[in-house]
Amino acid sequence: MTVILNGKASNTKPEEVIVINGKRTIELPPIINGFVPTDITINGYDRPPVLPGCILYLPFWHSKLSRQTPIYSMDKYGHAGTVVGALWRPDGRYHDGSDDNVNFGNPAVFSGLTEVTWEAWVYPQDLVMVKAYHGIISKCATFKGGLHINYVANAVKGFAVSADDGSVVSTDSLADSWYHVIGLASTTSLELIVDRTSKGTATGTYTPVTDAVNLLVGRTNDAGRFSRVIIGEIRVFNRILSEAEYTYLDYATRWRYQ
Repeated sequence: MTVILNGKASNTKPEEVIVINGKRTIELPPIINGFVPTDITINGYDRPPVLPGCILYLPFWHSKLSRQTPIYSMDKYGHAGTVVGALWRPDGRYHDGSDDNVNFGNPAVFSGLTEVTWEAWVYPQDLVMVKAYHGIISKCATFKGGLHINYVANAVKGFAVSADDGSVVSTDSLADSWYHVIGLASTTSLELIVDRTSKGTATGTYTPVTDAVNLLVGRTNDAGRFSRVIIGEIRVFNRILSEAEYTYLDYATRWRYQ
């Protein structure tokens, strides 16, 4: 069966039926741009499509899904996050760099991962801060374990993906702009990608997010490392995304931030 979605043909398999915009049903799962999303609604209210392996999806920009407190993730786990400050705006959640954050506790699905992909759309608001590793999304007992905006000696250096035993930091100076930041981490390597461009790799013995500490957005578990930033959306996957997949995510979401 072929269904036209947004002017494009989409093949489906006869597994179950859903309603699109309350008007008709199609058989699932649809293949959209070559990918099979999970937990899909199309132009719907309750859950935008995500790629397989997504364990956290936070569309902070969404006026209906992400304005409430507590905030619930739009993946199949529905993680509940306590919002401190972090005001909603049409382009995402604004973090003031003082105490704003979203705290998701310690979700069991994050325990014992051997691979993880962190993804975020972020707009830095303060390019001169004191401490290094201000959190974008963090899951570690120290100031590492996730995606960060990295500052050294009061001068911004760029973004970082990091772990207890290593990190990759971009050397680009940040401008007042939106950035699409991806961190790939496994038990053997780290890689940082900014706007589809690799910013470096590192080898190590990283075991991602095994600490019994909270999953935080806009700060780290280490005191005082709050980010002054707008965060448009975040995804975390329990696997390493391929280049084709993270390139797809970039093109599929970039229109919102340009």
